[in-house]
Amino acid sequence: MKIELSAPSKTFLTGEYAVLRGGPALVLNSSPRFVLTAMRGEGKVSGIPDGSPAALWLRQRAPVWRDWTIKFEDPHYEQGGFGASSAQFLTVHALTTFMQSSVSRVAQGYDLRALWNDFKALSGGKASGADVFAQNAGRVALVDVGRSLAEAREWAFEDIGFAIVRTGRKVPTHEHLRTLDQGKLEALVPLSHACVEAFRPGASKEFIAAFKTYASQLAALELQAPETRELCEGLAAQPWCLAVKGCGALGADTAVVLYARKDREAVLAAVPESLNETDLSGGLEMKWSWP
Repeated sequence: MKIELSAPSKTFLTGEYAVLRGGPALVLNSSPRFVLTAMRGEGKVSGIPDGSPAALWLRQRAPVWRDWTIKFEDPHYEQGGFGASSAQFLTVHALTTFMQSSVSRVAQGYDLRALWNDFKALSGGKASGADVFAQNAGRVALVDVGRSLAEAREWAFEDIGFAIVRTGRKVPTHEHLRTLDQGKLEALVPLSHACVEAFRPGASKEFIAAFKTYASQLAALELQAPETRELCEGLAAQPWCLAVKGCGALGADTAVVLYARKDREAVLAAVPESLNETDLSGGLEMKWSWP
């Protein structure tokens, strides 16, 4: 038997850091997708780093998969920024759920609170778990970890689009979170709510304003790496840029640009390898076959 699970790449549109203090987030889930394959074999694991939450989870459940060979494939080739670690945990968690119970339990959806508790326990309690929730939901995920909520939405705006631009840098998120003073993040919570409230009805002007305010507060809290600030300043100088911010830990790995749909060709010419709303992808998927 062969089991294949996949999860989308994720990018925080808004809400990074705020989720650590109970705020909501909007997370873009896109292609390319991470893939975990399990086949009857020698009980070996590849593509999952030792010490990661996913590796610790598999170690705890070694009897369940000891006759299986597990391989995780990262379409970003370990360049970071798109949620490889959370995709690893989500897919191995789903795999062992399948092995221990039934197809129907996985297909019907997760007990997100149990998923969150397991992830928090194995990540040292520092990570929010919002990434895992978002990649399970897919599309544009509206995530509220405190309420165990993760809703998949479509891109809400007809007049504006987004472009995800890779910075070329990588920050070890778990190491960064260990030294972060989380008390200062409280200021981000009401701003993250404002972003969500503007996104729900597709109020583009209000969302752009809330997005800019959120980006400014991240910078004021020194949560945007110097290289990211330089990249964002360059993008902001373009005539088609409506707003821009670094995303995720220190905004180091990726930046999101908002632009008017009428300027799409100019944006694609300027950042041809970027991802946009046409790349949005669904949440956790599973399929199995008998070779």
